[in-house]
Amino acid sequence: MKMHTVIGAALAMGLPLAAVMPAAAETLAADRRVSMVLEDGTDVLLYGAVGPEDGTIEYYYLPTELTVSTGEAGRPEFLFMKFISDEAADTGGVSGAILHFLVEWGLTPEQEEEVAQRLESEHNGSLAGAATVFPVTNDGPSFSIVSATLDDEELGGELITSGQAALMPGGKAAVATRLDNYGAQILGETFEEDSTITDVTAVMTMEYPVRVSGVEGTVTVEWERILDEGEDLLIEYERELEEDARTEKRCFIVWCHDNTLDDYAYSYEETHEQWQFLEENEYVNFNFVQGDIPEEVAEPIRDAFIQYFISKVTEAQAPRPEPREPPEENEEGSDETPNVQTGAEYTYDVERFRNQEQTGTQTLSLDMDLTVRYPFQIVGNIKDWYDEAVSDPFAVQEVFLNDPFFERRDIVFILDGDLEDMFEDHVNAVTVEIHKDRPEHDFNDDLTFTAQSLSEEGQLKRISYARGSDEGSEAYDYRVKWNFRGGLEYIEPTTGWKEGAWEGVTLTAPVESRTVELEADQEELEALGIRRVTAQLRYPILGEERSTNIQMSSSHDEPIVSQKIFLDRDAEGYAFRLIFNHERLGRLATPWSARTRSDNYIFVIVPDELREGLETATATEEVEAAQEAVTVEEDSGLAALEEQLN
Repeated sequence: MKMHTVIGAALAMGLPLAAVMPAAAETLAADRRVSMVLEDGTDVLLYGAVGPEDGTIEYYYLPTELTVSTGEAGRPEFLFMKFISDEAADTGGVSGAILHFLVEWGLTPEQEEEVAQRLESEHNGSLAGAATVFPVTNDGPSFSIVSATLDDEELGGELITSGQAALMPGGKAAVATRLDNYGAQILGETFEEDSTITDVTAVMTMEYPVRVSGVEGTVTVEWERILDEGEDLLIEYERELEEDARTEKRCFIVWCHDNTLDDYAYSYEETHEQWQFLEENEYVNFNFVQGDIPEEVAEPIRDAFIQYFISKVTEAQAPRPEPREPPEENEEGSDETPNVQTGAEYTYDVERFRNQEQTGTQTLSLDMDLTVRYPFQIVGNIKDWYDEAVSDPFAVQEVFLNDPFFERRDIVFILDGDLEDMFEDHVNAVTVEIHKDRPEHDFNDDLTFTAQSLSEEGQLKRISYARGSDEGSEAYDYRVKWNFRGGLEYIEPTTGWKEGAWEGVTLTAPVESRTVELEADQEELEALGIRRVTAQLRYPILGEERSTNIQMSSSHDEPIVSQKIFLDRDAEGYAFRLIFNHERLGRLATPWSARTRSDNYIFVIVPDELREGLETATATEEVEAAQEAVTVEEDSGLAALEEQLN
C-alpha cells in the first residue's frame, strides 16, 4: 500500500534530523563559513555563531590536524623504546620495542592570535574558541590507528588505544603497543630521514553541528520508486569502487552486479554522488516556492536534507584514511581548503533501506531551521611526531634489560575505550588490586578509576614496584573489582586473580553498552487506534535478568527513538516484545522475539492478526466484549486478542 507523508516544521524537534545539543553548546550558522591558511601552512575552517547580522560575529574553529601532546615541561609525550636482553629467547630472553604516545588537537596561542587578527580585520568577527564536536558513532571507536605493522599479531602484541576522540582542544588520546624484534625493526626503518611517511597513522572521526536556515518549499523522496527501479538505476549509474576497495565491483546503494556481494560501504563523496544522481533523475525533488533562489542559499539547504535522508538508511563508520599529500599553499584570500566533510564512511543497512518502501513518497517542508551534523576526520602520521621527539633522550631509547633502570617495574592499566560513557550511566568505580610475591616481603597496592579521575588523569594509570632480588620480577597478579550503580559489585570468576604482563593490561568491563533504536509508522498506529507502542527488552547483566522499555507515542512527530542498555559482554543478544496501548482495548502484547547482539534496530510491524482484529471490531458490543476478555498477562499478548476478536 502506497502512502504519502507530509511532515511539517515540527519535525525539526525530532531525531535524527535535529541534533540534540548540550545546553551550553554554541549554534553555528552554515552561511557564516570562513576558511583561511595561516602563515605556517595550517588550514583552519571556522563557522560564525547564529546571531544578529549587525555587530561582531563570534567564530568557532573546527579541529585541526593531530599533533603529539606535550607535558608541563614542554617535552613530547612520546616513547619509542627498543629493548633487548643478554639472554636468548629460548632461555627466557626478550627483545623488541614499546611504542606509546598521546595525541591532541587545537590551535597554538600564536595561531589563535593570528586567526583572531584576521577575523577582526577581514570579517568583523572575533575568535570565541573551538567548535563543539561529537564522536561520529555511538558504540564504535572514534579514535583509531591505521597500521599494517601494529595490526599484525605475528609482529607484536595487542594494540591498545583510548578508543574515543578528544572532543576539546588539548584533550588527549592514547596509543600503546609492544612489538617483537622484527616489528620494531620494520617500524624503525620508516622513521629514517629518507622516509616521508611511516606505517602508523592516527585518525579521529567526529562530527560537528551546523544550523541551516530554511526557505519556503518542499523536498520529496520517492522511496517506493527507488526500490522498484533499483536494478535499472544500477545499470545507469555504473559506478566503480576505487583500487583501495576490498574487491572490484560495480554498485549503487544496495544493488550490485555481483549478487554475492553484501558490502555496501561508501565514502562521504560516493554517498552524496549517489544521491545527487537520484536528484538529477527526479527521484529526489526540491521545490523552492520563490523559484530560482541563489545557489549559496539553496546549496546548504539541499545538503542538509540529503544528509538527513542518508542518516535514515545508513550507519556512519570510522574511515579508512589514505596517506595525505602535503597541502598546497593557497593564495591570499582564496577559499580553497580541505573538505572536512570527507571523514566518515557510510554503510547502508539493507533492511532499514528496504523498510522505507512502506513510506512510499515522503515530503518534507523546507520552511524550518535545521541543525545537521556533518562528519569529518583529522589525521596525523607518527613520522612527524617522531621527528619532533627524536632529540629527547627519554622519548627515543635503546635499553638493555640488565640496565639499573630495570630495578623498578612500571605496571600500566588502561581502561577500554567505551568505558568512559559507562562511568556516566552505569559504573561508579573500577578498583585494581596488585599482588607481587618477593623474597624479602610481598608487594601489595591498588588503584581506582572514577569519573573524576578519568576527566583529570585520563584512561591510563601506573603503579611502580621495586625489583629487589626477585628473579621473577616481571610476574605479578592482579584482580579487578567493578562497582556498578544500584549496589552491584562484580569480581571475575574463580579467585578473580590473574597473571599480569609488565608492559600493560587493558581493563575490559564484563558488560557493554548497546544503543537500541525503535522506529514506527506513526500514521498507521494512529489509524489503528494505537496510542503508544512499547518495546520491552530483556537481557542478562552480571548473571541477572534486567528489563528496559522503549516507548513511542503515535501522536508525536518522533518516528525514531533510542535507548542505551548495558548487557553482559558474552551475551548472545536480547529478547524483546512489542506492547500496544489501544485506545479501547488497553494493553496488547506480541510474543517474545530474539535479537542478536549486533542487531540494534527494531521496526514496529503490527501483526496481521492484530490489525485485522482492530479493523473488524467496530461495533460497540464487540469492542466491549473484547475489552472484557483481553488480558495483559506476561505471555498472553496476541493469543488472547485473537481469541476474543475471532
